[in-house]
Amino acid sequence: MRARATEPLVARVGLLVALWGIGCGKPAPARREAVPEQSSHVAQSPPPPSDPELAAAERAAIATLGEFRAALARSEPGTQNFELEAFVKEGALGERLWLSDVRPTADGFQASVSSLPAALTSIRRGQALSVTASQVVDWAYEERGKARGGETRRIASRHKREAELSAALPQCADKRFADGCAALGESYASGSVGEVRQDVAYLLYTKGCDGGSAYGCNAAGWASLHGRGTAKDLPAAAAFFARACVTGDEHPFACDSRGFALVSGLAGTIRDLALGPRLLKKACARGLPQSCLLLELLKAKRLSVGPKYALACEINFAEQVSRCAGDDKDPEACFLAGSAFETGVCGARRSKARSAELLEKAAEFGARWPGASDHGGAGL
Repeated sequence: MRARATEPLVARVGLLVALWGIGCGKPAPARREAVPEQSSHVAQSPPPPSDPELAAAERAAIATLGEFRAALARSEPGTQNFELEAFVKEGALGERLWLSDVRPTADGFQASVSSLPAALTSIRRGQALSVTASQVVDWAYEERGKARGGETRRIASRHKREAELSAALPQCADKRFADGCAALGESYASGSVGEVRQDVAYLLYTKGCDGGSAYGCNAAGWASLHGRGTAKDLPAAAAFFARACVTGDEHPFACDSRGFALVSGLAGTIRDLALGPRLLKKACARGLPQSCLLLELLKAKRLSVGPKYALACEINFAEQVSRCAGDDKDPEACFLAGSAFETGVCGARRSKARSAELLEKAAEFGARWPGASDHGGAGL
């Protein structure tokens, strides 16, 4: 993923997250049900959830509780973070709570409450609790970094995300929340919400772009360029980049993308060696080394004049070469490193072979210097 697409976006995102109640990385909310009145100290088997998917996951967890107990007893190195979800009753209410710090007992387990109880007012997070095996509805632990169990939590979290997303999407057209939509899209792209969904990320980028988010338009452009969450579509990418930065005062990464496209012809963009450098200068002034380096390269190629941009030489060329590798290669990184190895800008060690290899990779996305051959040659 490009750095420009993962840069934190703070404007209005907090307000959006507060509105939607996004619970990224948090446990699924505790589930509660009304149950027949019984003495609170009597263990009671839980009623099945009304959701068929959750009910099936609970049955599977109950049937395999022996696996959890055996792993807990072994206490092998790398096996850790043992948790249980148990049905806990108080009067007429019952609630499914996650418990941690689990220790086995003769007829069940001793643990501490890790969920925030929603209905059981006498129980607090961190409180020690004894449960019988019949109260357990799910279990989870880690084995050498791999998660075991916990399927009900994943299902509940997914259902919560789906409901929040459905409620949030109509808000993306509101300028106040458009940037937040794009930032939420990045969370789906990275998986920080609990799953990687490139298709949802692309939807949020485009909705944010339609609401006026330069960040969203930029992210949608790179997704279209690489075919992440959508079909690979270079003309669509070029159109998104054009919408992302019009004046140069938009999000600096967005203006770097459009400036690069205007200079290199990325994704079929018609070159404009007046507008492109103007946008790059604004992005450079806002602290983007890659924009500054492009300006230095324009001078080295005798396509522009201007002062020296000291920030340009903060670029790490080894990092750019790394970003140029693999299936998800970054064409701007290829272009910057290849051009630096051609011209020797910022002390880069000249190498015709290395330069040609990198520039050829940039040319796969239409990024070439004016006059360069279709095979990625340097040219003028």
